[in-house]
Amino acid sequence: MASGKHELTEAQVQAAALPGESWEEARDRLLLEQLGQGEPSRSCVTMRPGYLQPPLKTNANCAQMDALRAFQQLSRREQFDYWLTIQGRSRPADILECPSLASLVAIGMEWNDCTARVPHEDKRGRLYYLVGVDYDTWLTCCRYTGWGWERKSDRSLISGVSHWRIAREDEQLSREATADEILTIRALLRL
Repeated sequence: MASGKHELTEAQVQAAALPGESWEEARDRLLLEQLGQGEPSRSCVTMRPGYLQPPLKTNANCAQMDALRAFQQLSRREQFDYWLTIQGRSRPADILECPSLASLVAIGMEWNDCTARVPHEDKRGRLYYLVGVDYDTWLTCCRYTGWGWERKSDRSLISGVSHWRIAREDEQLSREATADEILTIRALLRL
């Protein structure tokens, strides 16, 4: 063998050979590693700035993602309660005990004609209502906002509402009016 920087002795090749690797394969691998071609040299590696580096997946990140997903599964009320707990605060008094809504709650448990009364006291849309139009028996669960009647399901506005009442705890979805409700509403609207 000729002497030189990149030449290996037979003993070096045999000592560094991997199991199942022939003498020639071991020699070629070792020569490439000596030349720096076995692994990319520092000059060949592209360096990315820190903000372009992909985030490291650690157990802490996975735990945070699991906690975030669990939090997103909570209802809005449960999320609010959790936020209050973190802040060291407690839930405010029940909405129905709110002085500004007391008169509205007193009359809102029965059906009301929109031409006679609209729940302007509920400026922040804190209560849910069942509302309907005079040509249909479908009752929609809504909030009353400064813009008008807003559906609970998709937050779109409803026009042509003719009657309303405060929704009870078990009436948080839109539904078909019962026969008794239809008679009461027709008497109210004098149809």
